[in-house]
Amino acid sequence: MKIFDNISEIVRDDMADTIKKGSKVSVAAACFSMYAYKELKKQLEGVENFRFIFTSPTFTTEKASKEKREFYIPRLNRESSLYGTEFEIKLRNEMTQKSIAKECADWIRRKAVFKSNITGENMQGFMTVDSSAEQVAYMPMAGFTTVDIGCERGNNSYNMTNRMEAPFSTQYMQLFETIWNDRSKMQDVTDVVIENISSAYNENSPEFIYFMTLHHVFSEFLDDISEDVLPNEATGFKESKIWNLLYDFQRDAVLAIINKLEKYNGCILADSVGLGKTFTALAVVKYYENRNKSVLVLCPKKLAENWNTYKGNYVNNPIVADRLRYDVLFHTDLSRTGGISNGIDLDRLNWGNYDLVVIDESHNFRNGSGTHANTTENRYVKLMEKVICTGVKTKVLMLSATPVNNRFVDLRNQLAIAYEGDSEQIDSKLATKKSIDDIFRQAQKAYNAWCKLEPKDRTTDALLRTLDFDFFEVLDSVTIARSRKHISKYYSTAEIGKFPERLKPISMRPSLTNLKSAINYNQIYEELMKLTLCIYTPSNYIFPSKLDKYMDLTHNKGINLTQRGREQGIRRLMSINLLKRLESSVFSFNLTLSRIRELITKTIDAINRFEKYGISDLDMYEASDHDFDMDDSNTDFFTVGKKVKIDLADMDYRTWREELQADADILELLTLMIADITPEYDTKLQTLFALISKKIEHPINGDNKKILIFSAFSDTAEYLYENVSAFVKKRYGLDTALITGTVDGKTTVKGLKATLNNVLTCFSPISKSKAVLMPNSTANIDILIATDCISEGQNLQDCDYLVNYDIHWNPVRIIQRFGRIDRIGSKNGYIQLVNFWPDMDLDEYIEAMFGKGCNEKNYRHYLEVSKLHDAYIESLTYTEDERNARYEQDTTEFDTVTYYSYAVKASDFETKSDSSTDSTEATTSTEPSEEAIAAAREAANAMVSDFKTDDENVSVMTERSKSEVTSSISEDAANWLYTEAKPGEAKLFEKDNTFYVLQLTSINDNNYQTVNALQLNNVVATIANKGVKQQQSIIKSTTDANGKTTESKKGEATRVVDEKVASDMMNAMESVAEGYNKFVKVDGYRMAAKSGTAEVQGSDGTLSSIISDYSVVIPADNPRYAVTVVMKDPNGVFGGLTAGPVSAQICEFLMQKYEVPVSSPRKNAIPVTW
Repeated sequence: MKIFDNISEIVRDDMADTIKKGSKVSVAAACFSMYAYKELKKQLEGVENFRFIFTSPTFTTEKASKEKREFYIPRLNRESSLYGTEFEIKLRNEMTQKSIAKECADWIRRKAVFKSNITGENMQGFMTVDSSAEQVAYMPMAGFTTVDIGCERGNNSYNMTNRMEAPFSTQYMQLFETIWNDRSKMQDVTDVVIENISSAYNENSPEFIYFMTLHHVFSEFLDDISEDVLPNEATGFKESKIWNLLYDFQRDAVLAIINKLEKYNGCILADSVGLGKTFTALAVVKYYENRNKSVLVLCPKKLAENWNTYKGNYVNNPIVADRLRYDVLFHTDLSRTGGISNGIDLDRLNWGNYDLVVIDESHNFRNGSGTHANTTENRYVKLMEKVICTGVKTKVLMLSATPVNNRFVDLRNQLAIAYEGDSEQIDSKLATKKSIDDIFRQAQKAYNAWCKLEPKDRTTDALLRTLDFDFFEVLDSVTIARSRKHISKYYSTAEIGKFPERLKPISMRPSLTNLKSAINYNQIYEELMKLTLCIYTPSNYIFPSKLDKYMDLTHNKGINLTQRGREQGIRRLMSINLLKRLESSVFSFNLTLSRIRELITKTIDAINRFEKYGISDLDMYEASDHDFDMDDSNTDFFTVGKKVKIDLADMDYRTWREELQADADILELLTLMIADITPEYDTKLQTLFALISKKIEHPINGDNKKILIFSAFSDTAEYLYENVSAFVKKRYGLDTALITGTVDGKTTVKGLKATLNNVLTCFSPISKSKAVLMPNSTANIDILIATDCISEGQNLQDCDYLVNYDIHWNPVRIIQRFGRIDRIGSKNGYIQLVNFWPDMDLDEYIEAMFGKGCNEKNYRHYLEVSKLHDAYIESLTYTEDERNARYEQDTTEFDTVTYYSYAVKASDFETKSDSSTDSTEATTSTEPSEEAIAAAREAANAMVSDFKTDDENVSVMTERSKSEVTSSISEDAANWLYTEAKPGEAKLFEKDNTFYVLQLTSINDNNYQTVNALQLNNVVATIANKGVKQQQSIIKSTTDANGKTTESKKGEATRVVDEKVASDMMNAMESVAEGYNKFVKVDGYRMAAKSGTAEVQGSDGTLSSIISDYSVVIPADNPRYAVTVVMKDPNGVFGGLTAGPVSAQICEFLMQKYEVPVSSPRKNAIPVTW
């Protein structure tokens, strides 16, 4: 017997001498390493056979659940030891694993058999060698690894191995044979071993590598997750009916919502319209009801039927088996002091006893406590005091596709409901440096500054760069927001089905009327600007000496909302509202004019009676919200205050009467000017008729004739119903319905009671389960006219065609409207949006809205009131493949042209004699004379033959699309520029007696990137090389068919940057890198870097895609490597936060692999103020 200490004498050397050709080797050990095979490869290749027993269950088929981690984790370690143990990391880092694994697997197939102990019995490890010369045993043999055979030290304080010959070795051989042949204790695992060891050299898919990386990076983090904030599956909510109706993306949302509710007490589900937020919320409700929690759903009254259906014992309830029991109340109930609502006695209701509150359309609570919180309670305040802050701890789930209207504080106000308005509650749970109030305050400040930028600088990236990292941390923590683009990209749509394809929106710009010499938009606008609308501001005419008399009464509206302030607010709203009503329809505009004129007339009569009879009381005008859209009528001007009586003796009523009479005269004139515009001459209405006819006669999906028409005003909706219903019934025999929310519904279907639910069910029979609810009804409604009372929460996806008869000023409303038909699970292949716009150019429109002197530059932020709209538009994009296919099909849809334009008008060549020969003809004809046309053509032809770009009448038209050229000049001109013209070539085109000479400058191909990652990296490397550019190549060498290898020639070095400039640039880049040190660093090494984030053209042709990059030089004090990482549409935005950490990992690997010396301290830093 001999003892090896594996220091001075190594057992591996003895084994190499002992294992002869034809030997039989048997090993019983806990694990097997291919690196031990490598050490004895020569000897093992010559053995007759090799048998191996895993002394503990390894690679065995499970017969019991893996419940004990203390058993399962060591087993994983044993199995992974095939590729090398933790003490063989040096061998693994030699990057030879792939070749060794292949050789070992081949050897096992030819020579080896593996079995595993499948019992809980302990077995001691040993090894025997049976050859013709001798029989030898080695023990103990804990494992067959390089540590156990003495090649590596491991972490053992000592590693003694005994070598025994016969007869002692014979006993070990007999023991091995006994165990090997015991089927009750052994299981053959050879195939599994081969399969596992083969995985070390097989090519793996990128997805496999990605998920394995995630596992190794986050495995320890997952171990630390508290089960307290994870959904408790023991509640059985995953066996519920609602859970099984959900798609995968909805199930993921449910689990995430529960986690956020448990951790932060609140969550906003802000998925895009049409993605099934209601069903997602119902699954969350089921989870909490299974835990015996009390749930309240707060929703707009118009959506009550939806929520009541899902908890009721109704035939059209798809989840009736879940027996949900939540209460349903309305937003308006928070302002009530008693009564019955939805079957609940509000007098006896314990508002504070709800464990979970689900707020549908939570954006209705975006205004927080409002401007009058110190004097009266609004719904928000009552929600906080009645429900959230009272009684049991209440969790809050908020549902809204549009949680932000035009201020970031909208989002903060909704989140505050979850933390009871006490920011310290949420601050302690968020991983942010600043308080949530400071975060939103800074975000709003950044947004306000962004709104003031020039249009070219006001990009999405510019806004994102100014927002603090903490802001995004808050969003990630308490919100869930996915678009249909996200769903299509990250989830299988096999079960969902494809989303309907959005056809390109159609824009209609009809004139006011087709009557000759009739009034137009601009003329009406000029008259409206003369109005003072002083009828709404009587407080302005109270004598100063009498103001104290009315102080208490006129200041009861709130701390920041006096009666005078309220009147001014209503006056401003009405002045803008007149324009909104005009844009909506001549009919609505005329009604408003009549109502205001009637009010003024009554007031003047009251003043006259006072002068004659001394009757002195006059009610301050309490504005009705009837003339306003839903958003305007929801302002504080209509919800606070009480009527105030003014003694006319206390007023300068004579001045007031004069100004009232002036307004009345203007209103009467306007009324007369539009009196002739009847439906027959209403161009907008007639355009709608033509649109309806085209849709009915040429449906975009099968025989689907359904059309949904929205208007912001009930008066317009009534006007449309009266005319459209008659037109459609007479010409096509189809039925129409009207829903406004302010009056009873109407329909042309005989015998059908026009309730909201009846109308919607007959309009969208599939989505509303008409076959179940109205099995005997044949009623079918094809045209539905509605106000925004149904723009939220309704599923009307049977329809495929939506018309905005007027454009709501809040883009959020447009998103919500289109969401009624753009929904998950739609049976329509295509959906169409049609928008009616006023017949004015943009600056005229803005001037009409905000006053003279206002234009796009000064008031653009009024038009961009919601970045959510941008996010919605971004979700309308195509995939990269779809975009490339569309580009190849029609490059002009993406490309633009730049050209010179020289315009010659024939009217400029009229002579005085031409224009004065016949004064009567001159006043009635606007056509230029033949002589003038000929002169203009001659001048234009001269420019064709000798085009002078410096002529003062030559304009440079940059990046014009084909459609823009077509609309401004002609289709022939557009076709010539895009398909025939060569740069520098000029040609003449004529339109309306104007001659255009065009000279092409360039065609801008918008389907490629101009800089690749290699070029970008070369720029950074040039700076690091002190301004000297080295030729870069990705090809090291080439080998021809004869096996001759040629090394790539290194190009000549060229100085392209001054050395001093390059040095300053490196210094500046090092300061940049220090700014990202929290996210991007390699310990011990200085780095010089530059991050980049760019908006690039997405598949929709707009700047809807993001490129983020990070270039770094390391070490900065002695540059060795330049690394550039570029990401397209990363999970994040800024290059330093997305591409930066990846570049740091690459740099760390390079520093370690090539043993680069660490950096010296920096001494020449540029002073920087962040």
